[in-house]
Amino acid sequence: MARIVAAAMSLRIPMLALVPAALLVAPAPAASPPPVEHAEVRFAQGDCDSLLLEGRPRTRGCKPNLVSLAYRSGLVSFVFAGKDGRHLSFLTRIERQVGQETRLKVGQVTIVTRGGAEAYASPAAGDCVLTPFAVNRSRLECSAKAGGSRYSALFRTSDAEPRIVTF
Repeated sequence: MARIVAAAMSLRIPMLALVPAALLVAPAPAASPPPVEHAEVRFAQGDCDSLLLEGRPRTRGCKPNLVSLAYRSGLVSFVFAGKDGRHLSFLTRIERQVGQETRLKVGQVTIVTRGGAEAYASPAAGDCVLTPFAVNRSRLECSAKAGGSRYSALFRTSDAEPRIVTF
């Protein structure tokens, strides 16, 4: 899995949707999202409008790539890449869908250092919102607090077709 993420972060492969359609069925607020048949890794290209790591702005160093991992359990992870080699991941679970807006609860934030030598995972509290804002484009905004620090990211996908790897 780590090799897939590492390879994904070095690629600039676009996608339209960040969360598999099977997960976007509007569950009842207390219900868990339906599991997907297989895990999926999706690669996005677009615009990273903002990135905040441990309370420090890193927007200028944010790559125009985003990786989304959808697990069979219903968890979804969004990985943002910094040009300094650090990656920020929000581990989420779909909370609800209203119209075309999908709200996800953040349960963990992970920072991976340059080359994947070290990873720091912390329980987190926050939200991600996935909103289609134009034809074939989506907007993903995540923010969370973990270990006394703030983390956030805002990403807009390009109009290009998705690249999806299933396993």
